[in-house]
Formats: sequence, structure tokens, C-alpha cells
Amino acid sequence: MEIRVKTADPVVAYAAAELARCARAMDANAGGSLALGLFEDCGVRPGRSLPDRALDDALRVEVRSGSGHIAGANPRSVLLGVYRFLWELGCRWVRPGPAGEVIPRRDLEAASVSLDEAASYRHRVVCIEGAVSLSNVLDMIEWMPKVGFNGYYVQFREGYTFFDRWYSHEDNPRRRRKETLERSTAQEFTALIEKELARRGLLYHAVGHGWHAEAYGVPGLGWMDLGPLPQEFMDKLALVSGRRVVPWNVPMLAALCYSDPDVQARMVWCIADYAETRRNVDYLHVWLDDWMNNKCECERCRAKRPFDFYVQILNALDDELTRRGLGTKIVFLAYSDLLWPPAEDWFGRSERFTFMYANSREDYRRPLARVTGVEPVPFKLNGMTDAVKAVDQVAAFLQDWKRRFTGDSFVFEYYGGAETVALARVMWQDIRNLRDFSVNGMVSCQAQRVFFPTGLGMVVMGRTLWNSALDFDGMAADYFEAAYGPDGEACRQFVQEAQATGDTVGRALTNDTDGALRAARSFGTTLARFEPTIERNRAAASDPCRALSWRMMRVYADVLRMFIEYVEAKSAGRQQAAALVQTAARQYLFGVEDELQPYMEPMHFMRRFIP
Repeated sequence: MEIRVKTADPVVAYAAAELARCARAMDANAGGSLALGLFEDCGVRPGRSLPDRALDDALRVEVRSGSGHIAGANPRSVLLGVYRFLWELGCRWVRPGPAGEVIPRRDLEAASVSLDEAASYRHRVVCIEGAVSLSNVLDMIEWMPKVGFNGYYVQFREGYTFFDRWYSHEDNPRRRRKETLERSTAQEFTALIEKELARRGLLYHAVGHGWHAEAYGVPGLGWMDLGPLPQEFMDKLALVSGRRVVPWNVPMLAALCYSDPDVQARMVWCIADYAETRRNVDYLHVWLDDWMNNKCECERCRAKRPFDFYVQILNALDDELTRRGLGTKIVFLAYSDLLWPPAEDWFGRSERFTFMYANSREDYRRPLARVTGVEPVPFKLNGMTDAVKAVDQVAAFLQDWKRRFTGDSFVFEYYGGAETVALARVMWQDIRNLRDFSVNGMVSCQAQRVFFPTGLGMVVMGRTLWNSALDFDGMAADYFEAAYGPDGEACRQFVQEAQATGDTVGRALTNDTDGALRAARSFGTTLARFEPTIERNRAAASDPCRALSWRMMRVYADVLRMFIEYVEAKSAGRQQAAALVQTAARQYLFGVEDELQPYMEPMHFMRRFIP
């Protein structure tokens, strides 16, 4: 197949290389000719108006009998167009890495595809969390555009704490040798991440945490005790209940006196200096500290809400970035004590600012939807409670914010990767409902290794952010068929029952042990009935993707057996036996971690599935 690149752009060149790679795997002897480029290069008019061609993705694919064009609003959209074309031809990407790729044999000379699409939402972003190696992050970045994502967020300046969790083998009882990660190494990792984001034209979100500390020479590495702190940082701490302290000696959790002109000026200069040296950052997140009920109670700070001083810093930063000729987008957030908007101050040139709503709800069994007759909990300085996390309150705060700030916005969500089918469905409905709040997308703050036992949630997240009209059941059926083959639907039913049982048992164990035991034993019958299907497919699978899917299903089944043993012991009041099962499950999962490391984070899985 001849591929003609009509735009001198490295991202389009990468798109062409990806198309050529997959085309060879599908039909090594294919003829035909495909042109790749921007709309204007391919003589194509956009199917709809776009507010910002650099940020908003749209594509046109017109291929008939193996020839035609793939065009996009920007270079990234061309890459997305290549993957959408390949998807229509039967290619699937069920998880990161080569073993997550399904490329069918096709006669490309007979292929005809016509697409005219624009992304449902501007912001379709995955955020680093969990315990990750460099390769985990690079694999995620390679995978994201294949299912519709368009950006990646590295928290802190170089994501140190997330890399350190993996390289120090935090929580792993089987690892005797711990590695020490230097900050310089994490900085090298970040440079490689930035290179791979640029290679695909993906939008780069950065930092968020740590500005208040970095402004006074305290490294923003993560939520950790950094030992003795500079006196000038200590002198600027918030006055809370008559004391100036650093909670647990973790500077990320310590607020400063944000009404202090020196604090404001130091933070503005710190952020502006970073922005000037990192012009490749598309969205620079500017947050305060990362705790609650810790804001300063001095006489000057009591005169306004915490957000009033926050917006003073943001406006001064806007002025400074403008003075330096920088167009960097600044992301501000509503979170914790900052859920309440400013009472007096407001944003100046709001076109620079993007609003991020980061109020995680207490219960993800209900979708987020608009509410009527519900008002946000009244503001009280350092009086925040978990009441703000009730689902209706989460909606009420968001509605209140969107009445006040009409600029660009997205939500910052904490699904953890939506590992269960039920949570994936809630997430799908949440994404569809974002339009009702006039919100333009999502950043998913989550562990990266969340493709065990399946990657359904991540695929649904990316595809729904791209096209919110997609049907959940159709996506789920498509996913399980691609990942597991002819027995995909049987596997889906098994996984759904396993996860529903886990949810039922988890709620019943504290007040209905007999009910928990009945549910676990009933599922034990289902497990015994399904295990021959696992073994048959493991023996027959020759495709690497499906072989890995069934291998992980075998591991999942083994853990489910331990879960049933745990419920048996717990229901009988044999606490020591239950603890031994927990330990055995943990040892087992860490024992297979080297084999399944890119797809499963043992402690993340344990916290969710074995109480």
C-alpha cells in the first residue's frame, strides 16, 4: 500500500508509520493508495466548526477500494484518524503493549471506510498515579490515542513519587532488594515522556502539586516526610488553631499564609519561571496545598475565603505570563477547601484559565447527574466535612461553579481505572452526562496498571470521551470478543457475576455473615463451572493477545478461590484463618507480578477486591 504524507509534520509521519505497520500485518501484499494530512492538505472541509483547531480533534476518512485519504483538524487528529480507520477494519487494542493488539487479516484493496467525526469532548486525559515504571507510562502513552485519548498528565514536576513506589518495590513482601530512585532519574524519565507525547501530538498537562513548597526551596516530590524544612518555609505556614505546623512533617499537606504578599509573589515567580523554561507544557496545573481544614486563620486570611487569595495568585500569574509573552494555559481547581468559589475576587483574562472540578464522590454506584433543589454545603473556614462528597452535593457544587465560570472546563475523576463492569457502566453514564453540566471532558486520576482482570473500563473511557453516543453494552460485547474470542460473552458474564458477588459480600460481611457466605458459596459453583472454559481457551489460544487474556483470567480465578476461602473463614469468626488467606492472596499476586506487571498492581487490586 502506498501511503502519501501531505503534511511536513513529525506527528503525521508517525501516523503514517503506524498505518504502514498495521497494514503490513493485515495484508502484506495490499495495493491501493492513502493520503494523510490536515483537512486543507487533503482538500477536505471540516464537517463542523471547531472552537480551536489546535485543541479540538476532528477527522475525515474517505477510503474506497483501498484508496483515499485520512485527514484531520490537526496532526494529532490525523493519528486518531488512522486508528479510527484501522478500528473500522477490525483492529482492536484491549490493553497497552503488543500483547494487547488484535490485527485481523483483511483484504485492504477491498476496504471501504467513510468517517466524519469530531471528539465529543476536548479533554480526554489520563493522569499518572499508582506505582509505575518508565515503560508502564510509555506503554500507556502509546496506547491512549488508539482508543481516543488525547493527553497525559504528569503530576508534580517529574512524577517522582509514582516512579519511586515501583522502583523501591513499596509493599512488595517478595522483593528483598530495594532500589533508590534519584530525583535526576525521574527528571530523565519525564524528558522521555515529553518526547513520546510530542511524537504523537498529545496534549501535555503538568505539575499541579507542590508550588507552595517549591517556591521556598522545598522539593515537590510527593506526599512524604522530607526531614528538616527551611526556616523561611516554616515562617510562612498557615496559622491553624493558634499553631503553625506541617501535618506529619509532609510539606505537601501544609498550607501557607496565602494572603501574605511574599507568599503570593514567590509562588507567581516560581510558576512563571517554570513555564518559561517548559514551553512544551500545554496545560500547567496551579494548585495550592493538598490537604483540608488547614487554611490560615490569621486576621488577614479570615477576611476572605481561601479561594479569594488563590485567585489573586492566579491573576498575578496571568499578568506575569503575559509580560513574558507566554500563552501557557493555566488549570485551576475546585477541591477540598477550594470547593467554595471566591466571595470577592474574580478572574481577569479568563481565556487563559481552565477550570478543573476535583470533588471525588463517596459513592460511585450512582452516576453523576444534575440536581434540582440542592444547594452546596455553606462555607465555613476549616469546617469542611465529608458531606461535600455526597453524590448530590458533588453535582450541586459543580452546577454552582459552572454558573459562575463559563470558560473551558473538565472534571478530575478518581475511578481507579474502572476495573469492574458495574463501575465502567457508571463511568460511561458520567461521561455522557458531562454535557449536562457544560463540562468539556475529563482527566482520569488513576493507577496505570489497571488492565486486570480486564481493560474494559479503560477502553470504554477512551471511546466514550471520543464519542459519547456509543452504547455501553455494544462496547462491552466488542471488548470481550476481541480480548477473549468466541467465549468472550461467557467470560463477560463470569466476570460480572464475580464482581457483583464481591460487592454483595463486601457489604454483607459486617452485618449479614450468613448472607455473605451463601453468596460466596453460590459463586463457588459458578467458578467451578467456568474453570474448564478457562483451561480450554488457555490450551487453544495461539494469538498473543487472547493467550494473555486467558492467562490473566486463570490468575483471577485463583484469587477468587482464595476470596471464597476468606469469606468462609470470616463468616465462621476464624479471624486468624481469614488473615492467613489475605496473606496468601497477597503473596500469590506478588508472585505473578513480574509476569503481569504492566497490567496489574497487586496492592491496588487487593484493596479493591479482598477487604
